[in-house]
Amino acid sequence: NPSTAYHPQTDGLTERYNQELKTFLRLYVDYHQSDWVKYLKSAQFSYNNTVHSSHHETPFYASEGRHPYSGLNPRATDHVPAATSYAQHLKKVHEEIASALRQAKEAMKEVYDRHRQDARNYEVGDQVWLEATNLKSKRPSPALNERRHGPFKILEKIGASAYRLDIPPTWKTHNVFNEALLTPYTPPAFTNQANPPEPPPEMIDGEERYEVEAVINSKIIGRGAHRSMMYLVKWKGYSDRHNSWEPVANLMQDADEAIDDYHKAHPRRMRV
Repeated sequence: NPSTAYHPQTDGLTERYNQELKTFLRLYVDYHQSDWVKYLKSAQFSYNNTVHSSHHETPFYASEGRHPYSGLNPRATDHVPAATSYAQHLKKVHEEIASALRQAKEAMKEVYDRHRQDARNYEVGDQVWLEATNLKSKRPSPALNERRHGPFKILEKIGASAYRLDIPPTWKTHNVFNEALLTPYTPPAFTNQANPPEPPPEMIDGEERYEVEAVINSKIIGRGAHRSMMYLVKWKGYSDRHNSWEPVANLMQDADEAIDDYHKAHPRRMRV
């Protein structure tokens, strides 16, 4: 870190850079945050190839006097269909990343501006983000945790500045939150970023059945002969707010592959 006590402005620049990297990594790391290293190069490239509001140029252009070749726009001499298709896919991904970063900045600005404005009023049925400030997490690094959750529907206004939200019952927390923790939900700029409608459960022998998309965490409860495994499950077609801890007995046989994949990715996690 080149910052010194005699040039405190560089501390601000370094912090700004660090915040940008955290925002990028937060979008892609897995639940255990163990794979962040493989995204660093992409994060750095995205930052260096993004126009900054202060000088209206990208850091790469300001340093090198030219824009980097990203491979996203195939050259006229390129005639490999597979390469062209992959480049188009990468371009779309980069556009979505840039959009997500812009939305994250807008959300942080709204939180900052709220301290200088009157309380915002919401109506029943409005969709809002819930800041994760007071919500506990068991993930390793708070810096890479989600900064907000949702969006959630407002069910009721409580008093002058509190609202009851439609949060998942698995959260096991009071569902009334102060207005200061809420920000309006803005639909994503790209339609394929929107959450698809949640699918209805399959009915097997008169019982609802949900498909496991992935196992993202595990824990052992009980002692001795009464020990048993619990898995944090992401359900196919449902957002992360519906993730739930489930005992092995609750998981169908077709979840075995997801469990095996989880333990292969995290071999140090014990099994019972």
